[in-house]
Parts: sequence; C-alpha cells; structure tokens
Amino acid sequence: MSFKVVNVVVKMKLPGKADLIKLTGAVPNSSYSPESFPAAVVKDYEHDGERVSFLVFSSGNVICTGGKDPEKAKRVAKAFAKALMEKGVVERGGRSSHRWRTSWRCSTSGRGLTSRGLRRLWRT
Repeated sequence: MSFKVVNVVVKMKLPGKADLIKLTGAVPNSSYSPESFPAAVVKDYEHDGERVSFLVFSSGNVICTGGKDPEKAKRVAKAFAKALMEKGVVERGGRSSHRWRTSWRCSTSGRGLTSRGLRRLWRT
C-alpha cells in the first residue's frame, strides 16, 4: 500500500482577533462577504514557492489549505500570520503564540489523517 500527500491543511490560532475588513484592503486576492460566509477568503497566497489559500475568521482562527508539503505549508501559514500582524489586521490580545494542527489528505483513501495517524500508518 502506498500513500501520496495531495493536500495539506494547517489550522492555526492567531494571537488576537482579526479585523476582516482591514484584511481585504491589506491582502491581495482576498474577499469578505459576511452575509454569505463568516470568514475572509484569501486565494492563491504564495510564499517560498508554495501556493495556498486561507480562510480567516474574526475569532483569529485560520485554515490554510492547498499545500503539498507539511513543513512548507506551516512556514507559509506562519509568514501569513506575521504579515497580518505587521499590517495591523490582528488585534493583539489573549494568546501570545500560535497553535498548530496539521492534517494530510491521502489520495488512496480520500480520508483526512492527522499527523499522529499518518505516523502510525508509516510505522506499519
């Protein structure tokens, strides 16, 4: 049995709340339509050769999807969070560090696996 990583999803929590209206003015390829979806959508954000998309919620939760390599996707998400803080999109408060949860989607089964589940599969 072989596995191929086809999509990496990174979930993180920003160190404060996000101003989604300010985000749409500060980040290219972003849109926010609160009457249809509660998050701002950032499409085709590129950093270090990795192109991903983000969902940014006002609570500070961020979903990054579309990565091909787990470590690169994490670096892109971290760079995106840093850019948001530098542009004043994130209102400081609450948490002082990022929390990460990474999952992979496998092409053979189509089900999402957490990093623990993937390591368990690799060991067998």
